[in-house]
Amino acid sequence: MDSENRTPFPAMLLSTVIDETRMAAAMVARVTYEVRSGGLVPSDEQPWIVSIEPWDSPLGPFEADQPYRKGGVDVFVAGAACTPGRRAEPRLEVSVALGDFRCSAIVFGTRIWRENRPGRGLVPSEPVPFVSLPLTAEHAFGGQITVDGLVSAHPDNPKGMGLYVDEASALHQPLPRIEDPRSLIGTWADRPDPVLFGVCPLQSGQRLRSAVEVVDGRLDRVTSRLFNAAYPRMVAPKAEPGDAVVLTGFAHEGPIQFKIPRPHLAVRITLGDTTIERVPTVEEVGIDVPASRVFIGYRYPFRYKVVPHQRRTCTLVCKEG
Repeated sequence: MDSENRTPFPAMLLSTVIDETRMAAAMVARVTYEVRSGGLVPSDEQPWIVSIEPWDSPLGPFEADQPYRKGGVDVFVAGAACTPGRRAEPRLEVSVALGDFRCSAIVFGTRIWRENRPGRGLVPSEPVPFVSLPLTAEHAFGGQITVDGLVSAHPDNPKGMGLYVDEASALHQPLPRIEDPRSLIGTWADRPDPVLFGVCPLQSGQRLRSAVEVVDGRLDRVTSRLFNAAYPRMVAPKAEPGDAVVLTGFAHEGPIQFKIPRPHLAVRITLGDTTIERVPTVEEVGIDVPASRVFIGYRYPFRYKVVPHQRRTCTLVCKEG
């Protein structure tokens, strides 16, 4: 099938073989917007590309695009936890909402494990008030431990903090500063999933667990969640034009808000003498808070039968209105 992109936005037709006569394909596009007064305006620069090779995105390493549909809408955020009015606070809740979907985290000031009473274990110290904290892997649970002279890293977050081999190694050492409010750390031996907002590597245990269904202790099937590149807790069920996006705790001035815009894109497919036009759906929303930019990823998946000598085209066009 021939493809053409008649828009100013990065796009690509991706395809794969189903069988001898059938193909699966998807037109994938990404549009970068500037955040202006609560609204989104297409940017003159379009750094969010579509690629069949892994690449370095504005939010870090990004995997190759695939022709397969995802099991939800990926939500990515780059930024820092910021207290209201720059007032120092011991803890702060940050949240990301997309329509009815909401994901939150608790960000703490610096804490260390201290002795409770002799022989009574360790407890967290009171958090030191803070004003801002980058929401990066270094501040989430993870890290490295040394056992019998061998260094072992946390499989999902080797850059993190809070991973200890025993009570003695945890004493006077820091706790992670970003936690899931549903599973706050209570003891030094707790092993929660790292709370991260960026791109989730394909080899991540969180991602793999979210993508498999187990029946009677055996793997039953692998779902389309395997193709979601956001951390599982940051995958929304859907995103529609007009849905409100609200980021709380990411700016000292207050919540960051905008609405998912109408795509203004259409996919035009011609098979022989038949032409149809369809609007792609949202499959990614990425917010780069420091850059005041948002990217939205769109996809229109379809299947077609290969007929010899038939004209087959797929064109992405700008849709008016």
